[in-house]
Amino acid sequence: MAPVNTVASLFYYLRWIAPAFRRPADDKPKPGRPRPFAAAAAVLAAGCVLALGVGLGAVAPLVEGTLAR
Repeated sequence: MAPVNTVASLFYYLRWIAPAFRRPADDKPKPGRPRPFAAAAAVLAAGCVLALGVGLGAVAPLVEGTLAR
């Protein structure tokens, strides 16, 4: 039953996702000016995610019993 569900979900989701990444044949990427703010925001967000992941891994064993109550 799992393979049938997998095929059905792939069909459903790819039907919506594929057009979002497909470009028309005559559409060429246009050169644009660099966006330093967007790049900095992406790097900052990635750093925050990594810091939260490492920080939570270090703190979780200390508060594990407290949160379980």
